[in-house]
Amino acid sequence: MTIPAGAASATVTVTPIDDAEAEGDETVVLTLTADAAYDVGSPNSATITIHDNDQPSSERPTVVVAASDASASEQGPDPGEFTFTRTGDTSFALTVNYTLGGTAQNGTDYQPLGTSVTIPAGSGSATLAVMPIDDTEAEGDETVVLTLTADAAYDVGSPNSAAITIADNDQPSSQLPTVSVVATDADASEQGPDPGEFTFTRTGDTSSAVTVNYTLSGTATKWDDYRRPEGDMPESVTIPAGATSTTLTIVPFDDDQVEGDETVVLTISPDVAYNVGSPDSAAVTIHDNDSPPPPALTADFTANPTSGSVPLSVQFTDKSTGAITAWDWTFGDGLLHSSARNPGHIYLLPGDYTVTLKVTGSGGATSRKSLTIHATLPLPLPLSPGH
Repeated sequence: MTIPAGAASATVTVTPIDDAEAEGDETVVLTLTADAAYDVGSPNSATITIHDNDQPSSERPTVVVAASDASASEQGPDPGEFTFTRTGDTSFALTVNYTLGGTAQNGTDYQPLGTSVTIPAGSGSATLAVMPIDDTEAEGDETVVLTLTADAAYDVGSPNSAAITIADNDQPSSQLPTVSVVATDADASEQGPDPGEFTFTRTGDTSSAVTVNYTLSGTATKWDDYRRPEGDMPESVTIPAGATSTTLTIVPFDDDQVEGDETVVLTISPDVAYNVGSPDSAAVTIHDNDSPPPPALTADFTANPTSGSVPLSVQFTDKSTGAITAWDWTFGDGLLHSSARNPGHIYLLPGDYTVTLKVTGSGGATSRKSLTIHATLPLPLPLSPGH
């Protein structure tokens, strides 16, 4: 080695190699050798001790693994569990390495797991949970196989491998029931109120219950315009085990708003538990029982003709609006009144006549309108020649 110019010393670094052999502590002895460029002083030798971190096989713990809960499931999900157990001295923490295999995929079929677990100081065992991921794929049951890997810190015992089965909760499409919906009572009404009804029907295996999800749309509003007899309005129904169908009843809310007829449209939502059949949608009409208020009381009429020669026959047509209970006509010639809605009248003398219609409403209010009829003398007949 070289001591640089201007320096009084230099160092030599000894870096241990961490192998897997149980060798015990070892020494490195450095001794100066003579040279014409310097005198060898005292001390001329130095020693470094390398401490081994490997135990003899007879002193290492032995580690085994077992599936303490070998049955996991996507339903829930329900986890499985591996248990790592060691023998021997437990005064220190021990990290145990492993690999994962099987038909299930780490991070896809179960929550991601690493490659090691630590048995804490003072403990003879540690556990590792396998949490399934509830996907929508029909994969069938899958396995998680954990195998211990060798390490200088421990011996691998037997069993060195264990397996957990993840039960699938998805069915192949060909085995799923097919669900459809119809409106078995498509006419509901606020009057009563009179309810409407949807019926959900499934085909295929009926040995288990199936929950059918749906969405609601249309011009009617859930809660404001309708709800179930129970008072709630969920967005799913369950067809019980052993049954092929179930019903959903909607009861209109009898409000005082003039809305006109409104619709409730129910559409089945896709789900991994069933296939959506046809029809997948149905509608119930809610008939309104509220009427708009009558228009304001306003007298109005037409006359035909409004002018002509006497005798002039005029037909009057009522065009009034409102809740009318009586009509009173005066024709301006002082001869007659009429209570008919659409009277006729004959004017015998020429002149201008003011016709007035008075209408009376249900509350006693009145409204009038007038119109002028112009009656004239007939034109004289032309004289024939010689007269």
